[in-house]
Amino acid sequence: VLRQDQDDPQCRQILLLPLVSSSDTCFRMGEVSEMKIMNMAFVYRSSQWGAKVVLYVGARERFLEYLKRRHHCNYRERWSEDFCALSFRMLSQTDGHVTGYCIWLPEMNFHTDQYVSLAHECLHAAVHILDDRGVVYDDDAKESLTYTFDDIYGNFLKMLHRFYKKTDEGNTDGKN
Repeated sequence: VLRQDQDDPQCRQILLLPLVSSSDTCFRMGEVSEMKIMNMAFVYRSSQWGAKVVLYVGARERFLEYLKRRHHCNYRERWSEDFCALSFRMLSQTDGHVTGYCIWLPEMNFHTDQYVSLAHECLHAAVHILDDRGVVYDDDAKESLTYTFDDIYGNFLKMLHRFYKKTDEGNTDGKN
C-alpha cells in the first residue's frame, strides 16, 4: 500500500503486511544507490511486548529531523562524532515517558560490519525494553532477552532484505 506522508508530502510511505500477526510494520521511502540504503526509517512493533522500535538508516542530521517530525522526540544525550551506531529510548517531549525505542545506523550496504552493528544495537533495544518492564536478569530471564532480541533483529533483517530485493530488481519507487 503506497500513501503520501501527511507531515511531508514529498515522502511516501509503504505499509507492509505484518511479519507476525500481532505486529504492525512499515517503512519510509528513502534513497538507494550503489547497493546502499540511506535516509529511511523502518518501524516495528514487537509482537511480544507491544514496544515500538524504529530503525533509521541515514545521515545524522536527517535522523534527528525525522525524530522531531515523526515521533516528537529529541535525542537529549551528548552526540559523539565517534558514534558508528546508536540505540536509545525515545522520550516524550511533554512528560518524558518512554514512547518507543530507536536504533540509528549511518548506512546499510549489507556488509558484515553493519549486520554486527545492527545486532549490537538491537540487543541494546531488547535490554531497554525488558528493563522498562521490570524484568530481572536471572537464569529464567535469559530466554526473555534472547527471544526479544530475535524478534527485533529478525524482523528488521526481513524488512531490510525485502526492501533491498525490490530495489535490486530495479523497482526503486516502492510499487509492486
